[in-house]
Amino acid sequence: MKILEFSVLALGFLALGTAALADEQRPPLKPVSALRLGNYGSPSVLIEARDQVRQIIAELNALRTKPWRQGEPHLTCYATLLLLEKGKQVGLFRIRSDFVVERLSGKGQASYSIAVVEGDMPRLTRLMAEIQAPKCE
Repeated sequence: MKILEFSVLALGFLALGTAALADEQRPPLKPVSALRLGNYGSPSVLIEARDQVRQIIAELNALRTKPWRQGEPHLTCYATLLLLEKGKQVGLFRIRSDFVVERLSGKGQASYSIAVVEGDMPRLTRLMAEIQAPKCE
């Protein structure tokens, strides 16, 4: 009888752990029509080229398949990436070479973060390097 109770309890914890892991993974982003990217303290640029937008969204979606943490670390000197659909903001990311934070739209919504390594987002990193340098000092 104790083995059966232990098995039921273990299955319950396993199900709870699986649900928690699923919450950490971000759902894929919906298609967007444009991006606005700006390094910290510098003017932003509007990116409307379909192929470029599609490639950057693909990078973010690949990153979203990894486990994210709920919450937002204190970041300084970051780039801001706005996702736009027909001129309306539908997403916001704060990006550094070592961290990405997604701030969900809407007042009081949660934010999620993930540590990144070189190669996780090559197109976005290259694009950030091409625009005006950040003013962090």
